[in-house]
Amino acid sequence: MSGDVVAILFGVVIWLATGVVLSVVMGRRGHYGAGWGVLGAMLGPFAVVAALATVRLEGEERPSVVVAGASHGGPVDVLVGIDGSPECALAVERAVTMLGPRLGRLTLATAVAYDDVAPHTTEILRELDRRARLSGVAEVGQEVLHGQPARALAEFATGHGYDLLVVGTRGRGMAKAIMGSTASALAAGCAVPVLMVGDEARMGRAAA
Repeated sequence: MSGDVVAILFGVVIWLATGVVLSVVMGRRGHYGAGWGVLGAMLGPFAVVAALATVRLEGEERPSVVVAGASHGGPVDVLVGIDGSPECALAVERAVTMLGPRLGRLTLATAVAYDDVAPHTTEILRELDRRARLSGVAEVGQEVLHGQPARALAEFATGHGYDLLVVGTRGRGMAKAIMGSTASALAAGCAVPVLMVGDEARMGRAAA
C-alpha cells in the first residue's frame, strides 16, 4: 500500500473519529449530539474549534417560563419531567392522584439542547400544553429548560424549591433525551427526592 493511500485512510479515520467524539462529548454537555457528530465527520478537527466556541452558551441565562403555575393549596410542590413517552404521561397522572389535596405547585418541564432548533421547540411546547390539559389540574406550570436533562431538571428543582421530582424511567423523542439514563442520573445524585414511574405504562397498554 502506497504512502499516499495510507495518509488518505489516516485522514478519513481522524475525520470520522472526530465526529464520534464530538457526538458523545457534546451530547453529554447538553448539546444536540447527532448534529455535532455530522459536523465533526464533515469538518474533522476544525469542528473542535466550533465546539469550543459554544461553551459560552452553557453559561448563558435563558428564559424558561412558558406558563406560570400556581399553588393548589397543598404543601408538596412537584416538578415532572416531560419527554413525550407513555411513562412521562403516567408520571403526571401518578403525581396528581398520589398527592391529591397535598399537591401544591405542579410544573411540567422538559430539557432541550443548547443549540436546539425552532421547529423542535414548537413541538415541545405543544406537548407540554397537551400534558398540562390532560392532567386535570388548573394552572399547571410549564418550563422549557436547556442543557443535559438530568442536570437541568435537578438544578431547576433545587433552585426553585420543589419538594418532589417525578420522571419516567424510559423515554423517547420530545426532548431528544433518553429518560432512562436521566432517571438513573437523578436517582444517583439529585438533592430533591425523585419518584420514577415506569413499567406500569407498558403493562397497562398490554392489558388493554
